[in-house]
Amino acid sequence: LGSFGPVALPAIPTIEPLTGKDADQLVQVHARVAIARIQGAQDRSILRQTLTFLDSALSSNEPAVRASTVHGLGQLGRMARPSVAALLGYLRRPLSEIERLQVAIS
Repeated sequence: LGSFGPVALPAIPTIEPLTGKDADQLVQVHARVAIARIQGAQDRSILRQTLTFLDSALSSNEPAVRASTVHGLGQLGRMARPSVAALLGYLRRPLSEIERLQVAIS
């Protein structure tokens, strides 16, 4: 949905519950990235919240969460610029196979 940008605004109420603490962290990553892609350019507070969450998700114990976070940052493009330091720190760590593949395609 995030690739539709602002046209997908009506979907936000459906996506928002997936960003809550009760949701699986991998689901949260995808939901937050989608919301940021839909309205992050217009609402900087949404973007800041998303980037803060993604920066912390780079330290997840789950390789799939970390890999999806890298991909999500890539999808955000220039909007993810404030997360460059966190991403560089992540890339200095030993990466799992899934993470190496994700970094290669992102």
